[in-house]
Amino acid sequence: MTKHMLQNNMIVINKDSLARLKPEHREVLFAEAARASAMNTYLQQKREASMLEDIRKSGRSKIVEDVDRDAFAAKSKVVATAMEGRWGKAHLDRVLASIDKQRQR
Repeated sequence: MTKHMLQNNMIVINKDSLARLKPEHREVLFAEAARASAMNTYLQQKREASMLEDIRKSGRSKIVEDVDRDAFAAKSKVVATAMEGRWGKAHLDRVLASIDKQRQR
């Protein structure tokens, strides 16, 4: 697939509850959240590969292997610009930085 989207799972904790945790427990919580996130990404990409193979075997769809990711990114900039008004510049910048980091992988 195009690797342009991953399904996320959220881990939510109340700010006061987090503050009450001992530092070593916060470290464990953050480390395990990062580990769970990495595993979720791995499993999602593995499922995508399996789904793509099923689509290929069906013969009912055309598979485009040479996706022009740069063109896709350029077209999506319009959406990013629109989101700045909704999310605020600081949050949008964090999201875009995260996307750039993923593209480096």
